[in-house]
Amino acid sequence: MKLTVNKGFVSLTILKEQIEITRKRMEGLWEAKGHTDPGVLDLSIELDDLLNEYQRRIVFKGDLRGERGARGKKERLDIL
Repeated sequence: MKLTVNKGFVSLTILKEQIEITRKRMEGLWEAKGHTDPGVLDLSIELDDLLNEYQRRIVFKGDLRGERGARGKKERLDIL
């Protein structure tokens, strides 16, 4: 099941959850079938897309609107 990003309606919290779910699915498949399995490669591409969308939103949120996280720093994703 591929998770799709609806760029207009998915919050950063949901996007982070999608990233974590996809990463765990990819890791499980990697362990079961190896790193060259087509399913692993598909999930890797999906994860890249999700991470790219997350990064685009953080750059927009932090740089263009001047918003920062609770600690005064730009928000980052610390799951990798």
